[in-house]
Amino acid sequence: MAHKTKKATIRRFLTTGLTGWEAGKLILQNFIDASCGKPSVLSEADIAAIKNAPMQDRDTRDYNTLMALGRALERGLMVCYMACKDACLDLSVLITPLRDADKRSTVELFASFGPHVVTRKQYEDIVAAQREKKLAFEYSFGYVIEERFYAIAPQEARKEVDELGIDIESTESFTSAVPEKYATFCKQAITEIHELYTNGKLQAVYYDEDAKEVKPLLDKWDKNGLSTKEAMKLVDMLFVTGQQLYDCDELPEWKKFIDEYQIHWFSDDDKRFQHAYAILENCPNHWLDENGYYRNPSPPSEWITRVTESVLGLRTAYGVKAKSIRRVSSERQFG
Repeated sequence: MAHKTKKATIRRFLTTGLTGWEAGKLILQNFIDASCGKPSVLSEADIAAIKNAPMQDRDTRDYNTLMALGRALERGLMVCYMACKDACLDLSVLITPLRDADKRSTVELFASFGPHVVTRKQYEDIVAAQREKKLAFEYSFGYVIEERFYAIAPQEARKEVDELGIDIESTESFTSAVPEKYATFCKQAITEIHELYTNGKLQAVYYDEDAKEVKPLLDKWDKNGLSTKEAMKLVDMLFVTGQQLYDCDELPEWKKFIDEYQIHWFSDDDKRFQHAYAILENCPNHWLDENGYYRNPSPPSEWITRVTESVLGLRTAYGVKAKSIRRVSSERQFG
C-alpha cells in the first residue's frame, strides 16, 4: 500500500511540476532503491520526463548537485563491488591451501609418532651426548633407592607399582606405594644405599639452602639414629652424580641406564632426545649431509598440495585418486 501511495504522489509531482531539488531526490532515491534490490518506483518514461522538464537556474543547480552525488554513490558502489569480488576471489584462492595445510598437518602428526631415521654414526653421537648429560647430572638418593629396588625386586614389581597410578613425588610416597609383598626388597634397597654412603662410595651433595636442615640429619644417619620419616626426608635432599653411580660396581643397573639411550631424558634441553630412532645401515651417500647424518626429506607441509598431487599424478584434476605412491615413486625414481 505504501508503494502505491508513493507512486501516486510521484504522478502528481510529475503532473504539477517538480523543482530541481525534488526531481533530483526522486532520481537519486530510485537509484538507491535499485542498488538495494528494491523495485523501482520510476519507469524509464518517468526518468526521461524528469530529465527533460524545463528548469530555472536554481532548479538546475540543485538538480545537478544531486546528480553529482548520485554519480559519486555509483562510483563508490562500483568500488565496493569490485573489492567484494576481489575478496571472494582471494577467499576461494585461500580455501585450497587451507585444506592442504589441514591435511599436511595431519600427515606430519602421524609421521611424528614413528621413529626418526638416523645413520649409525648419528645414533652413536646422540647416545654419546645423552650419556654425557647423564654422567654429569645429580640424582637424588631417593631416586637411586627407587632404581635399586627395581633392580633387586622381581620384574613384575615395577609393573604393579605403575598400575597403581600413584604420583610419586618423594621417597615416602614411593615406599608407601610399594605392595606389602615387596616391602623387604624396599628395605634392602634403602640399607644398601645407606651402606654405600657410609663406606664413601657414594658421596652426598646438597643445596646450600638445605644445609642447616641436612647436616644434623646426616650426623644422625651416620650413627643409624634416624627415624624412618627423617630418613625419607633426608634422602630426597641428598644428591649423587651419574659418574659416581656409573663407577659403583655395587650398582650395575646404572651402567646399563647411562650407556643406553632413553627417550625423553633431558628432552627439554635437547630435542634429539625426544624421539625413538630407527638406524639405517649402509646408507647411500646422496642421503647423507656433510656430517654423515641422514638428510631428511622436506616435510610434507613444505610441498604437498592438491596441485602437487595433480602434477605428480597421484590425483586427477577433480581430486579423484589416480596412481599409487609406489607407482609414482618408481616412475620418477625417487630414492
